[in-house]
Amino acid sequence: MTQNDLKNFQLLVGEAIMYFQTIEHDIRIIYAAMKVGDLYKELERIESEKWTLGQTIVELEKLDLSDGKAYISNSDYKFLKTLTWKRNNIVHKTYQNFLYEGNVDIQDEKFRKEYKDLQEYTQKMRQVYKTIEETRLKALKDFRNI
Repeated sequence: MTQNDLKNFQLLVGEAIMYFQTIEHDIRIIYAAMKVGDLYKELERIESEKWTLGQTIVELEKLDLSDGKAYISNSDYKFLKTLTWKRNNIVHKTYQNFLYEGNVDIQDEKFRKEYKDLQEYTQKMRQVYKTIEETRLKALKDFRNI
């Protein structure tokens, strides 16, 4: 693992965290837009009740599927449900998975595996982020005329 490799990995970790945050925020907005009542009060309620990412995904899916007209595809829900575990793993474990390895060759091998996994997952998040952003805009238009 070179210094350049590590810097690129760090940039990718930052990008992944950005997607976690924006996707989480967008699904909260989608939920609040779809929920009957005041959009901003619903967002305040979600925030004050400190909904977790996982809780928000579950609640959105229930609400989304309640009228038989899903805004978000089953495959995207399946991916969204992986976000909580993956976010926690990236934030709390991804560096530990290779940095504390004493053998340089094994450390390099573990780093390459983490890097490859992170690249693949971040690529998928780029696609889902765009879909969720489009869905947020559509939900605001369809449910709130915004």
